Amino acid sequence: MSASRAASLTLVVNPFGGGGRGRGAAARAARVLRAAGREVALHETRAPGHARALAATLPLDDDGVLVAVGGDGTFHELCNGVLARTRPVPVALVPAGSGDALARDLGLDGRDAPERAARRVLAGARRALDVVRVTCGAEQLFAVNVLGFGLVGDVAARAERLRRLGPRRYRLASLLCVLRARPRTARVTLDDEVFDGPLHLLFAGNTRHTGAGMRLVPEADPSDGWLDVLLVPGVGRLALLRLLARVDRGTHLAGPLVVARRARRMTWDVPDGPALNVDGEVWAPAADADGRRRIRAEVLPGALELLA
Repeated sequence: MSASRAASLTLVVNPFGGGGRGRGAAARAARVLRAAGREVALHETRAPGHARALAATLPLDDDGVLVAVGGDGTFHELCNGVLARTRPVPVALVPAGSGDALARDLGLDGRDAPERAARRVLAGARRALDVVRVTCGAEQLFAVNVLGFGLVGDVAARAERLRRLGPRRYRLASLLCVLRARPRTARVTLDDEVFDGPLHLLFAGNTRHTGAGMRLVPEADPSDGWLDVLLVPGVGRLALLRLLARVDRGTHLAGPLVVARRARRMTWDVPDGPALNVDGEVWAPAADADGRRRIRAEVLPGALELLA
């Protein structure tokens, strides 16, 4: 980037997420950026997938920066679009969603988050952001937050149907799914370690937070080149309810119900049907001819540059 010219900033704004907070957050952030003399362009999304398309195709200067204004789903789409470009560009986040998991990891929660996020963009400090490449057959997605199967996918699907409830939907969805939980048979390989049998939950976190502030993997770091993984085998619903309560207290990793590992690569072989969770979004890739899905996940260290 030329020393005489500041980077242009393109804000990709989700006006629907977080109870409609996107436009207001974008206006507040743009006010701070323009007051500092920065060039700002705003583009609103119109439907799911539009943020990804914009991030992949918007013409940008060589020193341009793409800023997601929305929740984890908007940032997920923006990052997938950026990684489809011939040359990925730096990214940033102005939180305006229901969960804002990555924003919590970055310390960007609170009422003044749009202004603080804008000031961080102006400061120009950058960090490497790990990305997880997730493939199933010919289909591919990139995750920056979480991915999982079992209860993790069930909660994502249920929370989507409860979107009108805002951030509370994650807790309610978790409770409802635990009460109806049933284990699924899966074969999971973490690097060279294999787990084979009934599982209630497979959760891999690139960030500490998920949903509206839940910290299933409190030691995760999105810049360390690792996935923090939790597996919960098939147990009774009462045990799952106790585990859910321990998650709220942050003591769940000490219990006997959880298998905690770190890995750079992960594969799992699961039956067709149950939803998968990728950055809080429900993903249903096509099954093989035998009715199963074989998922591969690999950490790409520092694949994106984050203004944070």
